[in-house]
Amino acid sequence: MLKSLAIALLVATFAQAPEPAAHQTAEGPATPAAVTSPPPAPPKSQPVTIKTRQSPQPEPLRWFLRPEWVIVWITVAYTIITGLTLIAIKRQADLMERQLENARTDSAASAKTTKAMLEAYTRQAASMEKQALLIREQIDAGIHKERARLQMELQSIDFIVALDPEEAVNIDDEDGFHLQSCIELTNTGRSNAFIKDGAVRLVLVPAGTWPLAQVSPEEFSPFSNTVEPSVEPVYCPVESDYIYLSLRQFAQDIADGSRSLYLYGFIEYESLNIRWRRNFGYVWSIGEYGDPPPPETLVVRSPPHSARLRFAGEWITSLLHDNAEYRQGPN
Repeated sequence: MLKSLAIALLVATFAQAPEPAAHQTAEGPATPAAVTSPPPAPPKSQPVTIKTRQSPQPEPLRWFLRPEWVIVWITVAYTIITGLTLIAIKRQADLMERQLENARTDSAASAKTTKAMLEAYTRQAASMEKQALLIREQIDAGIHKERARLQMELQSIDFIVALDPEEAVNIDDEDGFHLQSCIELTNTGRSNAFIKDGAVRLVLVPAGTWPLAQVSPEEFSPFSNTVEPSVEPVYCPVESDYIYLSLRQFAQDIADGSRSLYLYGFIEYESLNIRWRRNFGYVWSIGEYGDPPPPETLVVRSPPHSARLRFAGEWITSLLHDNAEYRQGPN
């Protein structure tokens, strides 16, 4: 219905349009038409003003927040940070310097203390060394007093030949012979001597022969390996290789010095858990004569009317051999 009313209103408006004021005809000018008052114009619609909300204008920034001042503040901040860093570095440097000085002081004190300790240790070590030497001397004195001591004596030389007691001695017999002697071992100490090793040789060589042949362990065979501290000796017989000479020739060579007779070797024994080595060397001597004695006087029966022939003379220490005793240390 409203729609129909609006259409009617529009039609009425257009139907009331004004007529022209004069109408000109062909015959002449038009006469003015009757004046009529124009119809009232319809009410004009008032323009609607739409109020728009305007955004408020921003307030101007303060001077210290303006962009040209930002760089200044950043520079100031970096300067402050750098200054604080330098202050911290200075403090750390001062602290390190104090620590270094303290370390030097402590090092000097420590070095002084260490030197004093070293001097004390040196004195203590010297004192302990003296004590050790004193103890060692006491031990050596006790060992020297209580250990075994082997003494050696050599018996005379016997000829091992087939001899009838009722027959005269034929010193011109060229069948040859063996020589035999004996070592007597006597312990003059306070402890037992336990024989551990040894070697010996009885040999006839031309004068001036040196060095002599090696000693033979097979020739060393004592009757006992334990020598007790007593007056009873332990015997160790020694026999030479076969000698292809007559008794006369042998005696003559010894008398004029063209041949020499040696007995030498070594004995190792233990006493108080300490091992000792006794070297020895002897040469046979018939004494000093202006002229060599006759061989008949050098080869004799001993005792008389027995089958035992002995060679005159005695064993003396050989200057060519080592005749000494050595300590070889604990066993």
